Formats: sequence, C-alpha cells, structure tokens
Amino acid sequence: NLTLLSRVTNLVDANVTITGVDLSNALTLAADKNVDQVQMNGDQTITLPYATYVQNASLLNRLSTTGGTLSINVQGVSGNQAWGITENTKVTSLSVSSGETLSVSYTDYINGAARLAKISNLSDVTVVVTEVSFDNALGILATDTIVDQISLTAGQTWSPDYATYITQA
Repeated sequence: NLTLLSRVTNLVDANVTITGVDLSNALTLAADKNVDQVQMNGDQTITLPYATYVQNASLLNRLSTTGGTLSINVQGVSGNQAWGITENTKVTSLSVSSGETLSVSYTDYINGAARLAKISNLSDVTVVVTEVSFDNALGILATDTIVDQISLTAGQTWSPDYATYITQA
C-alpha cells in the first residue's frame, strides 16, 4: 500500500490516522510527513533519553492511545531544561540528572504543583525558588522539604524583632 500511496500527489492534504500501531513503530510513523495521528491500543509507556525527547518533541502530539493511557517519561534532563519539559502535557514524568539545580520563580513554584509532581527525583536535585519576598521565604523553607534554597527578590527589607530573628535565623 505504501507504493500505491506514493502515487497520491496530495496525501499531505488529507487527515491520515494510523491505528493499531505497536509502541516500537510509533515515533517512526509519527515522523512520516503523511501521517497526522498515530494510535496505539491500551496503556502505553514511552521512556526517552533527553536527547531523543528533544529530537522528537514535536512528534509527541501525534501519538495517542485507544482504550488506555499514554505515559511519556523523559530521563537525564538538565536542571535548566526540566521546568520547560514539565509544561508539555504529553510528558507524565521526568528525571533530572543527579546533582543538577532546578530554579523556578516564586510564581511558578506557587502555581506549579502539578508540574513539580512530574519530576520523579526531586530529592536528587537542588531546588531553588527565586524572586521570593522575605514574608514568603521563611514559610516555604519551614514547610516544604523539597526546596533547598531561596533567592530573594532584590531590595527586600526584613525588620524582625529579636525573638523572631533568633527562632528563624
């Protein structure tokens, strides 16, 4: 059939969905310029090294499953790339290379619990929350064990009384 399809001059203008695809062939088919959607059956998990993810990120939107869930896991991500990858709704989990630093702004930290939950090995990563006020910094450090460091917003002023300073410094 591929030989016959090669003779169709405007196949790229059609909506082509390939069904019943094996996981081993999914990315190859998704890369085919004539294929718009690749459907696999049942629950499927794709684990990609970071470099492979980068090469194929645009193709992931073409993948889906029928009667199951598609899970995409990315491994060996650098700290400075991790937050961007968590934004990809197709990615269900990722692991950051051990010893890396993940920096997120205070706004992203507050609004990004679901994105942080995608990172499977936060205990192996130095998590830094940036652009934090003094008022919020101590609360985060006292209650959130995943945060290793805080970077304050420039120009902060903190004027605690002696007892507060001693108990929180």
